[in-house]
Amino acid sequence: MDLFGFFRKPIPCGDPEWNGLAFDIDDPRIPEAIRAAASSMYQLGMAMYFHATTQGGEWWLMDGDNIVEAFWLE
Repeated sequence: MDLFGFFRKPIPCGDPEWNGLAFDIDDPRIPEAIRAAASSMYQLGMAMYFHATTQGGEWWLMDGDNIVEAFWLE
């Protein structure tokens, strides 16, 4: 049995050196698809944080210490 193509490769969506850093919602370093999805939930005072993962990274929309939503590229 050939498993070629069975596993998806991670899609990087940020620099691992950005891990834990806060970004404004309109920062061009945030991928456009993620900015568009997050902007519908965004409210004044929230920030986007990058979290480096082995799957390519996640962007978290945070309201203070609370995660509102997590975003990644597929």
